[in-house]
Amino acid sequence: MEPPIFGCFPDSSAESGEGFELHPVNKKADTKTSRAVIRIINFISFESDLCGRSWEAEGIDSKFIAFFVAFQSQMGNNTFAFSPLYKRPLSLVLKLFIRKIIQLALMLVVVSAVAFRLLDAAGGDSLAGLSDNPNISAETIRRLRDIYGLDRPVSQRYLEWAANAAKGDFGDSISLRLPVTSLVLSRAKETFKLAALTLVIALFVSSVLAFASVRYRHWLLDSFVEICVLVTASLPVIVSSLMILAITVYLINLPAAGGLFLPAISLTPPFIAMFLAQSKRGLQTALQQDYIVSARAKGLDETTIILRHALRNALNPIITLTGLSVGALIGGSVIAETVFGLQGIGSLTVTAVRNRDIPLVMGVVVFVSFAVWVANFSAELLQIVNDRRLVDAERS
Repeated sequence: MEPPIFGCFPDSSAESGEGFELHPVNKKADTKTSRAVIRIINFISFESDLCGRSWEAEGIDSKFIAFFVAFQSQMGNNTFAFSPLYKRPLSLVLKLFIRKIIQLALMLVVVSAVAFRLLDAAGGDSLAGLSDNPNISAETIRRLRDIYGLDRPVSQRYLEWAANAAKGDFGDSISLRLPVTSLVLSRAKETFKLAALTLVIALFVSSVLAFASVRYRHWLLDSFVEICVLVTASLPVIVSSLMILAITVYLINLPAAGGLFLPAISLTPPFIAMFLAQSKRGLQTALQQDYIVSARAKGLDETTIILRHALRNALNPIITLTGLSVGALIGGSVIAETVFGLQGIGSLTVTAVRNRDIPLVMGVVVFVSFAVWVANFSAELLQIVNDRRLVDAERS
């Protein structure tokens, strides 16, 4: 009998000298027996790639071939493939994490340096307003500048700030007389709740409309979806905020402050447009794939086909957009928090910039940059979980 030819993954070259792991296609294969075969295989010194070659050509003992043929026959003629032991999804995630950590460090250095320089170029500082107070002498102002280091060169001040920030010390707010870290963290809770609620509303509305559009394929429904995309994409946050404020206060007679639902509604239009357009396009593309045709040939219901087969294929772009939306949400929260009187990162940023409070502004900049990095990194991890093809792409 001609000994079997066993396939290998493209990256399973034995020149690396690494061990190999046996991967049965049949998931029901006996685990203990599989591990025994793995240990036997790893005893063999592979001096060349086994891909596409018979075992006899590689000088492997005939007794081992007979054992393995019997094992394969016992397991139901399963096919096996070899891959290096270090090529694992966990190692890919670790490599991705290290790469992202390096990107985070570079991003924080560049963003903080640019922000610090722009604040200095804008002129003035948080002590500039004290000169108009007749009860404060020029000598007092000079001593305060010396205490806060405002009379030093900008490069020296930035390096001192960066050295302290690397230790987790962002200093105290000059205008509010409170630690920057506690101020930012206390305000961030409100902004993150607002951002999460905004994303939930936008994703829910866009998913329902996109599903209805591709499921029922009616020209009226398609026209309605296109109009929704056009209107929501063209509606600025300030206009939607003022419209909702006017409707709730003057027409419905509801309080405009104190809740998160109304500010979240005012922030959703641009995100609904983005998610709705991408969801509809992604589902339409997925429904044209060959595996969808096969699913229809099996007699599956169209709703089942969309939810169980097409949706996952169209999910990666939505995950990417969700991660990228965090920065835009925090930026848009400045308007929503100001209009509706919320105490979040947006209103804190306005206060810090207005008072030229450099430590507080820098604390907000670093925190927002880190939050955007976390969102993008989480989105990439979710993409890997959702689509195994990304793992294969990283391996190759």
